[in-house]
Amino acid sequence: MNQTQIRSDKPYFQPIDVLISKFQTDSNNGLKTSEIEEKFIKFGFNELPKIKASLWKIYLAPIFNFLIIILIISAVIVIILGDLTSTIITFTVVVINSITVITQQYRARKALDALRQIAALKTVVLRDGIQFEIPTKELVPGDIILLEQGDKIG
Repeated sequence: MNQTQIRSDKPYFQPIDVLISKFQTDSNNGLKTSEIEEKFIKFGFNELPKIKASLWKIYLAPIFNFLIIILIISAVIVIILGDLTSTIITFTVVVINSITVITQQYRARKALDALRQIAALKTVVLRDGIQFEIPTKELVPGDIILLEQGDKIG
């Protein structure tokens, strides 16, 4: 199979009339409300699946970086040598660093979620012959999207 054959089956290489037929839509009026509901039930939201990262990966894994591991090893060596003061200082540094990393990860995650909410794109579609502005995540296959100069395509 050559590169041309691989690309030719992609929707963006197909003629519009073929796509209109394939997605069972009307180029003049868009989808009907009943079709939208059926497709929404079948396909769900138009968004990437959210990856559920474990607590370990989000918050605890960054703690175990090279510097922290060296500090822990040095603390163990200092314990073996019997210097209690140096051991306490080393473990205090490790704990403070760990708390700082966990706090930064938590704040970064909250900030990223807030940005996702703010940056939720809107899309103008043609449905039942009427133009609607909807959240991009509510698009369904067969929607006629109306684009204007400067619109963002995600």
